[in-house]
This record gives sequence, C-alpha cells and structure tokens, in this order.
Amino acid sequence: MLTPHMRFASRFSAVLAFALMPSEPLTAQSLRVTVRASEASNFLYQLDCVSEAIAPCGRTDFSALWEAELLRSKADSNALAEWRRLRARYQRYVAIDSQGTPRGLDLGEGIRIAGFQSESVDAFLLRLDLLVLPEDRARWSRAARHFWPMFDRWWQREAASGLQRFADSTRALLERDAIRRQLGDFAAFYHAELPANDSVTMTLIVRPNLVRASLSGQQIGNYSVVEFLPGESPTRRLSVVLHELAHFIFRQAPEYDGLRSRFVAVGGKGAMAAYNLLNEGLATIFGNGMIERSMRSPESWQRYRSTPRSFYNNPSIDTIAKGLLSWMDSVVTRRGTLYDSAWVPEYVARVSALLGKDIDSPRLQLGESFVFVDDALGASRRIRDAARSTLGIASLYGSSAPMRSFSPAMIARPPGLAGIMVIAAPGVSVLARHKLIDARSAAAIGSAARAGSVLFVVQQASGAPLYLIVARDVVGAERELKRLAALPTVQPGIVR
Repeated sequence: MLTPHMRFASRFSAVLAFALMPSEPLTAQSLRVTVRASEASNFLYQLDCVSEAIAPCGRTDFSALWEAELLRSKADSNALAEWRRLRARYQRYVAIDSQGTPRGLDLGEGIRIAGFQSESVDAFLLRLDLLVLPEDRARWSRAARHFWPMFDRWWQREAASGLQRFADSTRALLERDAIRRQLGDFAAFYHAELPANDSVTMTLIVRPNLVRASLSGQQIGNYSVVEFLPGESPTRRLSVVLHELAHFIFRQAPEYDGLRSRFVAVGGKGAMAAYNLLNEGLATIFGNGMIERSMRSPESWQRYRSTPRSFYNNPSIDTIAKGLLSWMDSVVTRRGTLYDSAWVPEYVARVSALLGKDIDSPRLQLGESFVFVDDALGASRRIRDAARSTLGIASLYGSSAPMRSFSPAMIARPPGLAGIMVIAAPGVSVLARHKLIDARSAAAIGSAARAGSVLFVVQQASGAPLYLIVARDVVGAERELKRLAALPTVQPGIVR
C-alpha cells in the first residue's frame, strides 16, 4: 500500500481528449489528442532534467528549485547521482531492422515514455520492469522514492491547482472549430494517414519560474512535452503545443520514407540543407506562424512577426518560417501537399534564396541531425549538449555506445540525415570495419590523431555529410565542434 507521501494525487491529473474530424474527407480520418497533466510525469521530468539525462529542458529553472527544496544533504546529492548513472546506463539504441529503413528501440526514450504514461511511482516502476535489468530495478526505486516526499510537498503548495486550470483551458482551446480545421489542413498538407484509434499524448510540465529561461517543447514518438509557467495563459503556449504535434503528423505519410529522395533529385548542397531544415521549418510555420497569427490581433501579430527570432530561437529556422509563411498559406488554401511534384523544387529554391551563401555551411547541413558519442569519452550528454548549442541544432537524435558494440543502424534514424560522430581514436578501426570510411582514410585519421583531435568529413552513401571528430577527451571534442561551427563550407577529408 502507498503511504500518503508516495501517492500521486490523481485528482490533480487531467486526461482530456478530442477527435479531429476534418470537414472534408482526408487521408487522416481522425486524430485523438490526449492532454495529460499529472504530478508523476512532472516529477520524473524534473528528475531527468536536473540530473542532465535529457535536453532540451528548463534545467536552470528546475535546478534552482531543487537546490532550494530537494538537494539539501549529501544523501540527496547521492540519490541524484544514482539517477544520473542509471539514466546513462540505459541510454542505448537497439536496432531491430537493418534492411531498408533502419528501425529500432531507444531505451532512454522508452524510459521517458514510461514516465509520461504513469500516474504513480509504482506505475512507473512496473513499466520499467519491461525496460531494465531486474537487479537495477531496486536502484531506480530507491532513487525516485528518495525525492518523492519533498517533491510532493512543493507540488501541493505551488503547482497542483495551476496545472489543473491550464489543462482545462488547453482542452477548451483544442475543441475550438477553427483549431480543428487548421489541424485538418496540416494533416492534409502532410498527406498523413493515421490509424482510426491512433492518438497523441501531450504532457504538460509546470516550470517554477525561479530563473528566467526559454521554455522547451519536444516530440518523442506519439508523445509531446510542453513546458509552461505558473499563471500563463494557454493561448500563449498553443502555438508550441501544435508545433510539437506537427512533428508527429510529418512522419505519418505513406510516402515519408521516400521524401529524402525527392531532395536528392533536386541536387546540390542547398537541397540537403533545405531537407534538414524541413521538419522544424514546417512545424514552425504551422505552429508559431499560422496558429499564433489566429490567436493575435493584427497589431499584435505585426509586432510579433517583426521581432527577431520570435517564431523560433534559431536564426535560420526563424528566417525561413517567416519568409515562407505567405507561400505556405497559398499552398494550404489550394489543398496542396508536401508530395506534389512541384513542391520540393520550389521549397528548395525559396529556402536557398532566403539563406543565400549560408546554405552551404555545416550549421545548416546539421539543422536536423544525429549525434553519436563513443562511451570511451565518458561524457556523452555533455558532448551532445555542446553540439546542440554550438551548432544550433534544432532537432537532435542522440545516441551513445561503446564502439565495440557499434552498429551503423545507430546513426540511421531517421535515415538520410547529416550527423556528427565523436569517438576516441581506437574507434576509427571500427568505422573502417563497417565501411563507413575506407582503409586509407582510417590510416590518415589515425596518424593525425596522434598529434591531437581530428575533424574529418565523410560523404555518406545517402549523400548527407558525416562529420567525424576523433578526440582524446571532452575538451578536444568541444574544440572541434567550435571549429566545425565556424566553417563556411567543407569538403570530404581531414579539415586542416
């Protein structure tokens, strides 16, 4: 039986749903969206964020809360360190399909989804039984239960009632006919097909607002995560909510796996940069552009649109979203789709014109990308965070593993992306064995690595660049990331 301190107060959770039924028949016949607002999900999200197990998240804000309320003793610090070790231990990707489009399971994301689904610590631990070794389960339990009583006291005092109000208001917004119609338009443009009983869960996360910092949102499979501030109006976050939903819809088209080939057919580096900006750019146009516009007065909209980085805190994505908004208005109005024969060439031409010579830079090639870190360097989360911040990566697919267990499937999800691999020197021979680099390149990299860190550019079979960093330590890796970010363009081989 749960003690009063261990219960997760279900009376403060709201599971709200609506069905999106477009007024005209679409491939996406219905979309069920569930808004989840539970104490359990917030607790586990904060624990992951403060322990640096996830990014992006409001770490500075949550850390201020935990330092004031939950991290007061050596035992508290030890429990947090244990959680950090456990999350790092299970930050693994398991390849399932190696033929065709590579697919697999990300254990770290699976653990996050277990938290999104859970209404209690016990429910979370039951789900963990499917994901972790039996001998580790007790360690997870001790670390979580250590913090729960302290978190619960803060939650009941500061957060519970505000979350309930925010969830209720979000439901009301999502039930508006105008919002439903716009979601129908998005699904039609993406040419999405959704099973009749498919659903997306949106998890609302309360920020304490102790430290001023940008709010985060993220899409993990069918799960959206959206942070908000106490007292904030849901209308101010609706654009972010639907931005994240757009990421989910984007991958639901039957033609999605062949989308990249359309950009390859256009040709040129600009086409691949435009492809890597596509997912985030479209989500920004829909959520932060069209939806945000519908919630503002004309005067407020003009002020918002004219403010730098108001759509997105990345100058390239902000630029293309604002520059393509009027064009996309016309595409959606005429019921055009992403898969119309003329859409990709026109999109590439427009993006190239908006970004100019910057289109060839590694920063734009990596707008949506993967980052793989060799466990031998011992700081995979720090290196991935450094890559995200240094290169302005909008959508990052991160993984790490010992190089002895490396498989090319680990860097092929989703397929066809540019990416970064950060490894120690012994891992070079593993890449040669898997034919990601040839023997001559491996020898050149090995020779250069004896003098220090190395940056090497590989042209993948897909045509997308792979930026290989060989380093002795985290400092060397971060130095090469900064060097990569400053380059206007690169060619295959060692970057001198």
